Amino acid sequence: MKKIICLVLFGFNAIVAFSSSLKVVAPSDGAIMPTLTESQKAFVTMPLKDRREKFRQKEYRSNVLAKPAEVVEGKERKTWWPKTTRLEWEGPDGAEYTVKVLEASTGKLAFEKTLKEKFTYVDNLKIATDYKWTVTAGNETVSSSFKTEDVLPRILRFPGVPNVRDLGGYIGLNGKRVKQGRIYRSAAMNDHPKQTFYTKKELFDLGRQTEWEAAQTNKNKRIVKSTTIGKTRFGQSTRDEMLKYLGFKTDIDLRNNWETSCMKSSPLGPTVNWVHASYAAYGGIHSKGAIKNFKKIFKLMLEEENYPFILHCYAGQDRTGTLTYILLGLLGVNDDNLSLDWEATGFWNRGSNFSHKGFYDNIPKSFVKHGKGTFTLERVENFVRKAGFTDEDIAKYRSLMLE
Repeated sequence: MKKIICLVLFGFNAIVAFSSSLKVVAPSDGAIMPTLTESQKAFVTMPLKDRREKFRQKEYRSNVLAKPAEVVEGKERKTWWPKTTRLEWEGPDGAEYTVKVLEASTGKLAFEKTLKEKFTYVDNLKIATDYKWTVTAGNETVSSSFKTEDVLPRILRFPGVPNVRDLGGYIGLNGKRVKQGRIYRSAAMNDHPKQTFYTKKELFDLGRQTEWEAAQTNKNKRIVKSTTIGKTRFGQSTRDEMLKYLGFKTDIDLRNNWETSCMKSSPLGPTVNWVHASYAAYGGIHSKGAIKNFKKIFKLMLEEENYPFILHCYAGQDRTGTLTYILLGLLGVNDDNLSLDWEATGFWNRGSNFSHKGFYDNIPKSFVKHGKGTFTLERVENFVRKAGFTDEDIAKYRSLMLE
């Protein structure tokens, strides 16, 4: 009997020892955690005048902007990825730990993982947001909290897909913040379509000599034999993670008909509505075709059930950047941050030819003749009204997108 009691007491003491050894190490409770790397932050916190000056410098663009990339576990991350947040704790060796990160105000799950290690890394956190995180081992759970820095933009890590960020976080009308997690922008989620071409012999064997001869006359030496959908840029695990934590419902594809050849659905899978709306960039958005597709897109954005959106062209910079300018401008985001949202593509595209003067400046210039408003907000409002939307539509969009 004494042996049994001793064994029971031993087991109880072991559980107590096990439980009491679980402890949060970092970040410290209430810490403010950055979401941008030091080099990213150094650029985005410059005044607009200085950012424009740096952006046009070839040396800066090639060798300084967003460099050095963050190194995690001995591996260099992409320069266009956000700064990751490392969570660390103490606990018994050999235990299995379950880590959860939740938004403090809503309880929404932002991250979850079960692992043997006593640390993990978390990406894609919102800016200026309070988080609670917990570690569980056996029947014991410890918790802590931290807050993310209020530094724009909110850049995201989407392995395989570059140039991803959230339109949310900026300050808009009446000092209200644009809601995060509502509209995302990115590069394309699949490659250009793959084409195969007939050889001269194949065409002659098929009795299609005249087609070959016509092609040579038109200096088009290749005749398409088949076209297949471009390869998806990410795997199933990444897809599952993005859908779980970002919850995309609508994929707005701004690419042209050739770029989307054979496509009928989103690379994200059947739960996401794929909408093809071929768009234009810069001054081209005032054409009839572009306005028609803007109307198609904006109508979708007036319905809560369609959120969250992810919108993209191929690079996620020109057509996507132009549409983003309108969507953010309509929410009252100022000129400094409209420019910053476009500039953030520079963390990925370092080509010096991608510049304000050659590209971005054409957007605000095109709005000068599209309405009499003095400010960007008024001009964008006029554009949206001329596209056929009412003040009630504009107000509804703002109610859906501003906190």
